[in-house]
Amino acid sequence: MQKFDISNLVEDADGITVNFDQNGKMILNFATGNTTTSTTGIDSVQPTIILKDILKAAQERSYFIDAVYQTDAGIREKVKTVDLPVNTTNVEFTEYSTEATERTMTQINNLSTVSFSYSLKKYGAEISKDVIATTAVDIVKFARDQLIYDVSKKIDVAIATALAGASSPAATLYGGGESAVGDLAAGDVLTPELIADAIKELEEEGWENEPNKPFLLFIAPAQKNALVKDPQFTNAAEYGSDKVVLNGEIGTYLGARVISTNRTIAKTTSDGWGANGHQCLLVKAKTCAGLVWFERPTLDGEYKKDEASTKIYLDCAYDIETLQESAIVVINVTDA
Repeated sequence: MQKFDISNLVEDADGITVNFDQNGKMILNFATGNTTTSTTGIDSVQPTIILKDILKAAQERSYFIDAVYQTDAGIREKVKTVDLPVNTTNVEFTEYSTEATERTMTQINNLSTVSFSYSLKKYGAEISKDVIATTAVDIVKFARDQLIYDVSKKIDVAIATALAGASSPAATLYGGGESAVGDLAAGDVLTPELIADAIKELEEEGWENEPNKPFLLFIAPAQKNALVKDPQFTNAAEYGSDKVVLNGEIGTYLGARVISTNRTIAKTTSDGWGANGHQCLLVKAKTCAGLVWFERPTLDGEYKKDEASTKIYLDCAYDIETLQESAIVVINVTDA
């Protein structure tokens, strides 16, 4: 998915009324009825200046989208399910070297499919005519961007949820050497040793850390805080290279690219955990899970005269499924 840059979110607004006071200083009148003083009878005659910049919330980015295999289902009439062929094991063939003797034939039966089903997602925003007419910023563009950011976040969280919910991952590891989430206690945090164990589990499954399909370790900020205070991690982590840096990437440890994001799955004692924590994930990118687009996000809009409002629509249809669950390691740790 495209990584959205909102640094230039606000464009110059048209239709601004410009007046000048007795000293020649420009006064910008964007709206009426805005209170600039609590003195009754004065606020209605004082001009209001509204700056065009918006103090924005934290920028929404995609983190897990880089971990999954993406493809388009294409337009197929009345088709709501797509099967993606996968093989979870490799066939072993019998070696036969005796001359003039029939060789042993091996049946190819290691191909299966993962089904992706059409699921339409609909979102909408509405802006009244008077808001558009009296707002200093391009409020329609702002609304479009807000829709895109929110949908991007929802897709990212759905990917994280699918990975963490794998029924047969390569391994499920626990902080502090525990064997169940209910046994986790304060201090069972993410450690370099635990990362090394997780990497070992992927490698023992036969997965290799390839440049175009690297090992990705997703951690929460609490786990990042624990790691950066550990000399073993900071001394071995690699920073600053010529490769493309992913959103949230804080370094490379034992070949795995470490990504800090709030999109990891948080757990509390109400979930049966012994202490509050997160499910960190080590995966092989483009192999662990898939995202099939039946319809990529599309924006549309219209002006409703009877309501005197502009409506903006965003539609998309997709499904997310795990592909090779042996390419997933779930690491359950506490936050402190």
